[in-house]
Amino acid sequence: QARLSPDCDCSPTEPVVQALQQRRMARAGLWHIACWLLIGRGYADGLGLQHGDSVYLTTPRRNHRITADQKGAVHAFWDHRGTWQRFTLERVSGAGEVRSGDTVLFRAWTGHRLSVQNQTVHAMWNNTGSWEQFKIEAKGASPGAPVMPYATIFLKAHTGARVDADAPGSDGVVQARYDHKGSWQELIIEAPRCPGLTAENLASRLTVTRVTLPVRFSWNCEFGRQPWTCRHGFYAASPDSGLHAYLYTDTDGLAQLLLLDGEDAINQTKVLGSGKAVGLQFEPGAGHLVAAVSLGTSAASLNDNPPTLTKLKVPSLDTVWTAQAGRHASVHTSWATPDNADGLAVSDDRYLWHSAGSCTEGCPGSVGETLTVLDGATGQGIAGEGYALPGVRSAKQMAGYSRRSGVFVTASASASDPAALRFKGYSDGKPLDGQPSFESWSWGGVRQGVSRGAIKADPESTGFASVWSHGAVDGAPDKLFFSKLKVSADGVSWSVAPRAVFPDSNKTQIGGNAVPLGHGRWLVAYTETDHDAMMDENYLWSSWERWDIPDEVRTQGSRMAILDWAGGVVGAPVNISALGAHFPVEISHLVERPGGISWAFTERHGSWYMKVAHLRCDRATE
Repeated sequence: QARLSPDCDCSPTEPVVQALQQRRMARAGLWHIACWLLIGRGYADGLGLQHGDSVYLTTPRRNHRITADQKGAVHAFWDHRGTWQRFTLERVSGAGEVRSGDTVLFRAWTGHRLSVQNQTVHAMWNNTGSWEQFKIEAKGASPGAPVMPYATIFLKAHTGARVDADAPGSDGVVQARYDHKGSWQELIIEAPRCPGLTAENLASRLTVTRVTLPVRFSWNCEFGRQPWTCRHGFYAASPDSGLHAYLYTDTDGLAQLLLLDGEDAINQTKVLGSGKAVGLQFEPGAGHLVAAVSLGTSAASLNDNPPTLTKLKVPSLDTVWTAQAGRHASVHTSWATPDNADGLAVSDDRYLWHSAGSCTEGCPGSVGETLTVLDGATGQGIAGEGYALPGVRSAKQMAGYSRRSGVFVTASASASDPAALRFKGYSDGKPLDGQPSFESWSWGGVRQGVSRGAIKADPESTGFASVWSHGAVDGAPDKLFFSKLKVSADGVSWSVAPRAVFPDSNKTQIGGNAVPLGHGRWLVAYTETDHDAMMDENYLWSSWERWDIPDEVRTQGSRMAILDWAGGVVGAPVNISALGAHFPVEISHLVERPGGISWAFTERHGSWYMKVAHLRCDRATE
């Protein structure tokens, strides 16, 4: 492989590919197994918080942050994220990675450090003695495991008591009273992953790695009466480990799963059977991977065989269980699901599959929406959870999960009356109040205006951000939209109402995806073209091949932009196609990885290679 030209897409012989993969898998596999045994959670050195990082200490219950004022008083009355809430994390032992059990200090903006005097916590002195020292303990982590950004932690003072900052009855009072490790003592240590990334330095931080595939990639699939494609592939990563994964359909019609290490070398491979890749996610704890494969090859078999979810151990890829994503008596699962929909969302105990299909009861010939919820431990459907909604004509689906709030959010673009993109929240299997919606349009109940989108959890709050593209009924170009959702005791609602990202542009934007950068900023990826690529008669179709999108748009139209907390563009959009890092319209998998942000793509049918694009991030604000 090292002797091949970087631009070559040659087809090496099978023995050459096998030899390459065996060497890379042996090297990578031993490295990861060693990390797993030494650390216990799959984390590799250098991925956790570091001495000198800027952090915020946040209370999970009310999302308030510990604040040090100019007089040294410390409280958690506000949800602000400003200078007064920012602390510099310092290891007493000096430079290096912060691990669970380390003794640390927290230096405020005043230069003074958090101190515990009797039961009171203040920041009046710049001392580094025992009163300023805390034992940091990551919840659920083994001693010595790296403390990861956004981990839940406990801070044990010199007195043996742990800090509490949001106890009922003393909301916002920061104290160190008890040696308990309960909900009162839990804090989230926020450390923005990518605060220094800007539109100006993005190009200098971008690298692209080519990965040899075990079997060639296929773009050509025929599933049922629609000419679905397989050209997207599915890509996922664990933000707290070095592992990432790619699921694609090969030229033999098999679903191939690759597990890659932090150096983009293949660690393990597994064939998940004949079928089309339709979803891929890591569990939040990074110990398991969930892959979704559609096994049908005709309209009838798609109805009879909804997608199969497979839970796999990481890093071995041993199968834990395999289960169908659910059958619904009134709606066939997944028949009308877009071929790159982000319909799979995963927590540590629930797997949610958001889909659509043709009606079998009450609305023959129409389309309904479905939600299937599986028990993460067993793969069995959870009684009383999920639903089937015949006749709503769901044409596009999205789903996301917030580990911080424990909430799932789904969205469905419906062509029923009234046509809209509707968001719904779920917690512990129960629907939340509030269904914020974005008004769309419908022609005769068979077409609607949302072309695609994605939902991402906001690690700096309990809420979510969402991006989607929408074309006006009058044939105007599709526009990229951005919104933010908040989750509270009152349910789900807008925190930032939907807004066009480029309202004055006369170009078409088809989007896309988003990922948080920190300090309220978001990176969005989308495809841009000079003409109306989404023709009116095709808005309902889930197949990309029925859209008027020429190949040059797929290879030249990839863009990225940085947005502020309200969705305003910061700096100029960046043409990443010109940098050799395409974000094709068929894929939507922009993911967080340790030290940066990545996406994966292939450039042609029959390719022996995939490419992983990576944006390097520094946690220090530049």
